[in-house]
Amino acid sequence: MTNVLNPKATLFFLAIFTTIVSASTPLAVQSLYGLWIIVTTAAWFCLVSFLFSQQSVRKKFLNHGHWFDRVMGLVLLLFAAKLIIEMI
Repeated sequence: MTNVLNPKATLFFLAIFTTIVSASTPLAVQSLYGLWIIVTTAAWFCLVSFLFSQQSVRKKFLNHGHWFDRVMGLVLLLFAAKLIIEMI
């Protein structure tokens, strides 16, 4: 339900599927792609909920989460810079 109600996730999967799946892709393969996304996404959210329900993990993330945010911000800025350089 998390991704069903999230428009960003819907657009992300739509973008992926429109590049992979064509009108000539067999229905069985399309169904396999859909099932694969459902299973892997459910597994990811189960893993995240399990990990963050552990007190030690939550404590470490709360104490050091600002570093995670900074590193991810830097990664996204590097991706943006790469895209800008490629457009020039």
